[in-house]
Amino acid sequence: MYIKYRKREKKNSKLTSFYFYNCKSYRDDKEKNVKTKQEYLLKFDADDLRSRNYINYETMNDLRKKDIKTWIRLVSKIEFDILYDENCTYI
Repeated sequence: MYIKYRKREKKNSKLTSFYFYNCKSYRDDKEKNVKTKQEYLLKFDADDLRSRNYINYETMNDLRKKDIKTWIRLVSKIEFDILYDENCTYI
């Protein structure tokens, strides 16, 4: 299991959104191909991620209560992949 994100920018505005998915990869025995199953988790705007407001959201708290491992993976993905790549100085 791993967390995958997609970055979407709206054409009319400068608003950027991040969509997060919980992914599982498995190998199909019949076709010998690797398949990926994605489950939608959350959507955040870039401003929320930069201001670190995402941790206090109700959906994040629900995810933390339901599945702590997925929550840790999601927070790690946000902190180290997205915010670190954007050179945010408050990490």
